[in-house]
Amino acid sequence: RPSVIWFGEQLKYEELQNASRAVETADLVLIVGTSGAVYPVAQFPYVAKQRGAKIVEFNLENAFGDITDLFFRGIAEKTLPNFVDEIIKLQ
Repeated sequence: RPSVIWFGEQLKYEELQNASRAVETADLVLIVGTSGAVYPVAQFPYVAKQRGAKIVEFNLENAFGDITDLFFRGIAEKTLPNFVDEIIKLQ
């Protein structure tokens, strides 16, 4: 089983708390292929942005358009590797 939460499943409380703490201190948040409609996780990008993080979205639609700093339109399996390749080139 992949390490994902399927529709209708609940997040474990500890995992949700860990993610919440990470978002509060993040400098960069990558949003990859989501509708942005499932809470409480859908609020994480807004929390991060409010604290000064940069938001980069990889998606078919710009679900977080009001806060994204960079948006890569397309399927994640193509856009995300291209982004990572560019970041590696900067190193």
